[in-house]
Amino acid sequence: MKTRFLDVRNCHELLPRATGLSLVHHLDECLQQINDGDTPLFGVVDYLIKQNEKTHNRPRGSQRFIDSPLEIAQAADVARQAVETRLVFPHN
Repeated sequence: MKTRFLDVRNCHELLPRATGLSLVHHLDECLQQINDGDTPLFGVVDYLIKQNEKTHNRPRGSQRFIDSPLEIAQAADVARQAVETRLVFPHN
């Protein structure tokens, strides 16, 4: 499966195994909607990817950190074969 933003190999290591549920697909679709949508977060995923590429070889991880308002929640109901992926806005 081709994704726009996610490295599928890394996702299989980071996301829980949920047979029959496409967690990677739902997450990538959510990232696309956030990045391309008509919201204050327009382009934020592209910006984070560029920051990652620019700082990839920095010796200290703290030099790669960038503050981002992006928080995503993903819930899977294996019994119903349902996945919900959404943007979470932090409470001020």
